[in-house]
Amino acid sequence: MGTIGSWIIFLTLLVGSVSQIANENKIGRVCTTWGHYQWKTFDGDFFQLASNCNHVLVFECNNSYKELNLQMRRTVIDDIPTISTIIMTLEGSVVELAKSSVIVDGKTVSLPHVTFGVSVMRTDFDIIVEAKQGITVTWNLDDSLDIEIDEKYQNKICGLCGNFDGVPNDLMINGAQLSVSDFADTYKVDGPTERCEEPATTTVQSCDDKQLCDQIFSSSPFRRCKDLLDMDSFNTICRNDMCNSKEPTTLCKTISEYSRQCVHAGGTTEQWRNAAFCPKTCPNNMEFTEYSSPCVDSCSTPQASQTCNRDYRGGCACPNGTVFDDISKTGCIAQDQCPCLHKNKLYESGESYSDNCRSCVCESGQWSCTEENCPGTCSLEGGAHINTFDGKAYTFHGDCSYVLAKQSNGYSFAVLVDLAKCGMADSQTCLRAVTVSLDSSSVVIKVTSSGQVYVNQIASMLPLFTPMLSAFSPSSFFIFLDIKVGIQVVVQLSPVMQVFIFADSSLKGTTSGLCGNFNNIMSDDFKVISGLVEATSPAFGNSWKTRAKCPDIVAGFGHPCRQSINKESYAKYWCSKLDDPQGLFASCHSLISPSIYKDNCIYDSCNCENSEESMCAAVSTYVYACAAAGIHFRGWRNTICGKFSEWCPGTTVYDYNMTSCQRTCRSLSQPDYSCQSSFTNVDGCGCVEGTYMTEESQCVSRELCPCYDKDTIIPAGQTVNKDGNTW
Repeated sequence: MGTIGSWIIFLTLLVGSVSQIANENKIGRVCTTWGHYQWKTFDGDFFQLASNCNHVLVFECNNSYKELNLQMRRTVIDDIPTISTIIMTLEGSVVELAKSSVIVDGKTVSLPHVTFGVSVMRTDFDIIVEAKQGITVTWNLDDSLDIEIDEKYQNKICGLCGNFDGVPNDLMINGAQLSVSDFADTYKVDGPTERCEEPATTTVQSCDDKQLCDQIFSSSPFRRCKDLLDMDSFNTICRNDMCNSKEPTTLCKTISEYSRQCVHAGGTTEQWRNAAFCPKTCPNNMEFTEYSSPCVDSCSTPQASQTCNRDYRGGCACPNGTVFDDISKTGCIAQDQCPCLHKNKLYESGESYSDNCRSCVCESGQWSCTEENCPGTCSLEGGAHINTFDGKAYTFHGDCSYVLAKQSNGYSFAVLVDLAKCGMADSQTCLRAVTVSLDSSSVVIKVTSSGQVYVNQIASMLPLFTPMLSAFSPSSFFIFLDIKVGIQVVVQLSPVMQVFIFADSSLKGTTSGLCGNFNNIMSDDFKVISGLVEATSPAFGNSWKTRAKCPDIVAGFGHPCRQSINKESYAKYWCSKLDDPQGLFASCHSLISPSIYKDNCIYDSCNCENSEESMCAAVSTYVYACAAAGIHFRGWRNTICGKFSEWCPGTTVYDYNMTSCQRTCRSLSQPDYSCQSSFTNVDGCGCVEGTYMTEESQCVSRELCPCYDKDTIIPAGQTVNKDGNTW
């Protein structure tokens, strides 16, 4: 049955409709081309250009092509015109789109892709390119291209999309009307050896029944559109399509464009396709809807469409009452049937697992967990981000020495941190030292950001084993302090200094400081010595200064990414790897949400002078958190932050699971108490298995190791006499 017959049947069968929320009216900021060489400029001029030459669609008239330039070329396949290539220069990056590939700055990339100020993503039917400078380009991988532009470009734009002055006279110059061919020739760009000729303008026939085209565009699915769009122009195109195109889907493409432009104009449309007329197929058991959110509700993000900030448009969606199963990839299912993932194992809804002190039940795709007698974890990351024992996360840019954690009613332990400004801005703060005071300060251990360790103000070498604590360095990146009162302090040294405290459950309700009171109540973590709960992080942080002469920190730091577009682009590109559902760290997402780690990563990458160090510190923090939860990553530095694994001092080597247990020369002569401490695996530089570290931090074979008699070091090959015996 022909297209016209199918449409008549569809009009007969059409029933009911569903109310939708209207979009913003931005039809005057959108230029489109579609179907059988049809065009609409920003200002609303319609024309047909049957050309396969390369044209500039949009560029800034008085500026160079380096910041904003968009070109497009069509080709003909089986007598059907389709867009073959789109080349864009945006924010200094060159993006090339073709059906088989996406190339950014000369390199083929996978999607989604984010580079400096530009993001490229793909949906079921479209590729969408967004530039921070105010351009959004949407290509349906066939005939249709939408270009949405910010109002700041008004009266500054040239190209086939018109001059964006609000007046539909784009084909006029100095009051004279140009032919479409002459207008197009103005913006034609040939290749180095190409000479593409614009086709001569021909009179386009309008045939078939005008009433039928009117019927199409005024039918029930489009009843909210007819007062928003140029009905006469679409009616003419509709009649041209039915008369001049041999391809029956050409009319479908124009109706689809009418639907899209209705949405651009602030209207909504309803389902107008069916199995016999302009059908669209979707994968799995999804359905094509003409007006749906591009953010698909899924088991992982069941409310994605409610928080989506993108325009509704045609696409695949799950039937009402279902979500897409992005965990086991089974298509659309009821939300209460969503499975969960733990350590790469699927659990059906209602199934559970137990791990250490945690029991978790899968409920509608999300883990619901309860904990009993779990240790608390507090951290100071990136020189400013603090996570309390009870899970409260806040940012505090200190410039003093502060109590991170201590025993509230006693003096068995206290952990102090030295924060200092390390850049031009007050928000650029770094952790410079961690001090652990034990037994009313009878033992004080200080670790500086350079890795130097002081015991009671005397420079000391590690490992150090006493009745109170064990201190050792499993790798060049970390120092571990295992303290007998029930806390473990992990100091990270590379790429920047960070600190993590693990407190035994026996200490619940007995701590205070920046890490909070460890009572399982997040809302009172800002309680100060007076008993009041401070409202802001600066006020709370100031209350834990250890030196009264230090100035109080005041609130008022904005997000640092507002200061630099380049840094923001860098941050979003690299930090987005943390929450990429198909990326390096996806296997940990079900256990440890990457959201706050990504937020801190972006913040620190924009905030600090050395964006790479700050970004890599945030990424390594997520890797460490996943390792603590039982998910270990190997090889991740092949993709991100590889520079920190490329060089190790002396004869040491890098490994993703480095240890000092039985890898020191001292451990060959004396008990190695570091092997008795339970810590999360860490990466860094150290001695490869079969070699041993000397006091000079060199890895040597067993034969070259010195011997140890308590604190006496006896070089290899040397003999000593003791108690009448020769050694």
